[in-house]
Amino acid sequence: MSDAENMSRKELLQQNRLEKNLYAFADHAYRNKRIYISAAVSVVVIILGTWGGWKYLQSESVNQANLFHIARSKISNTALSNEERLNQGIAALQEFARSGSGSTLSVIALMESGEALARQSQIDQSISVFKDVINNPDATVFF
Repeated sequence: MSDAENMSRKELLQQNRLEKNLYAFADHAYRNKRIYISAAVSVVVIILGTWGGWKYLQSESVNQANLFHIARSKISNTALSNEERLNQGIAALQEFARSGSGSTLSVIALMESGEALARQSQIDQSISVFKDVINNPDATVFF
């Protein structure tokens, strides 16, 4: 015989602990609607704000990468002479680094402009640029 056969009708129809707690919570939420609605709205606003901030940062990093690519492509423009390519590439990379992006890409742009300056035999300027790279707060230990 099972336990259900030995129980009285009153015991069988009685709610279990989970149902009691669930009904108690539903009753509490119904009586305090304003608190639960404001909590739900707050959670939704926090989730949407976090998601929006993440999407914004993602968009900004893509824009910075595109600007870096445009600046870097000036060095590899085969339509120009080697000297013009280096001059335009240095100017574009240094302008990108000064644009205030505050990212690792600006440090890389400075490094590449320093390398291009060294290729042009402008060693003093190249050393100055590399010192800026070393002193840059966005530079990692590997730079």
